[in-house]
Amino acid sequence: AHTLGRREALGPVAAQGGARDVGAVERAAVQLAVGLTLRLNDGLFSPLFNSLVSWAEPPLEQPAGGGGRERADGGQLAPARAWPTLMLARALLERLRGLATVYAARVLPLATAVLAARAGASAASAGTPAAK
Repeated sequence: AHTLGRREALGPVAAQGGARDVGAVERAAVQLAVGLTLRLNDGLFSPLFNSLVSWAEPPLEQPAGGGGRERADGGQLAPARAWPTLMLARALLERLRGLATVYAARVLPLATAVLAARAGASAASAGTPAAK
């Protein structure tokens, strides 16, 4: 699923063979981020991780009525942001095991949204309605 999502996020770059280069850069960035994360305490890591996941999620805007916040873009994800964020979350969960499970709850809605968007795109390309 990750490879397909990354190809969709890259669009023409993937078609020209640049996906391999981008994949190598993503892997190096994740390794660097994990290495830096291991040097942080929880008080420093928590806001960093929350900011990273917020960056990967669709933007929110305040409606004019002053009620709850709604997605500014109708809930559209930016796969180019979501997939690397999920790669980092996976690497942290694998490396830190039980220490990082607290953060899995924060990234789970993003992972669910990415998979739902992928399923919707697959269903749309196949001409069938997406299951809810």
